Amino acid sequence: MFSFATTPVMYVGLLILFAWCTVWSAVELVRSTTTEHRISNGLHLIMSLVMLAMVPRSTYAALSAVVPLSVQAGFFVVAAGWFVALAVRGPGSVRPHFVGHAVMFAAMAWHLIGMMVKMAQMSEHGMGEHAGHTMAGSGDVVAWVGLPFMAALLWMGLSALVDLVRPQAGHASGHVTSRSSGEHAAHVPAAAGCHDPRPVGSVSERAHAAMGAAMNLGMFWMSVGLVAGLLPFLAVLQA
Repeated sequence: MFSFATTPVMYVGLLILFAWCTVWSAVELVRSTTTEHRISNGLHLIMSLVMLAMVPRSTYAALSAVVPLSVQAGFFVVAAGWFVALAVRGPGSVRPHFVGHAVMFAAMAWHLIGMMVKMAQMSEHGMGEHAGHTMAGSGDVVAWVGLPFMAALLWMGLSALVDLVRPQAGHASGHVTSRSSGEHAAHVPAAAGCHDPRPVGSVSERAHAAMGAAMNLGMFWMSVGLVAGLLPFLAVLQA
């Protein structure tokens, strides 16, 4: 949770990134043609809305009063399991796509768990010395567990940026799309990833890549405070 007074750059930047994720996730949900696509895009929309609500302290405090952080974290663990299941039963060409989404939703669960630990640390002044040391140790564990997630989010976000800028060069983020020539399009599955095949370089493909970049890099940016103890140089991003 952030405020314009203390971290104006993060506050405005995250609002813009997650607002775009919310808009395009809603568009993808409306355009879904299968039940699998509707569930997947519905999960993306829910995560986008939660991340958008997490930026202002007031909105996330209201959300957490209705849906506790533990319940939110559990939901995203289940959502990650959905994408793991799709990766296991899907063709090899779309597995990287679903694995990436599973990692992203698992990272969201990790972030929420980290928030719970951080909130407990903030109240440790009212605890005994032993309890305080225990909470500090828990914070270290959260940070170490989060390092692989942070690396994955950064990689997937940058890969999506490559797709956005150079869509004709391939799809490093694992998105499967149709090609401009009929010869290539014939080899694309009828239901690729979370959406139907679409021409490489089309407006919808670029928009989807922009959402992937915004979601992954936005979550990376939002989470730097949870690992800044291990990687102090990331504190420069908290402006």
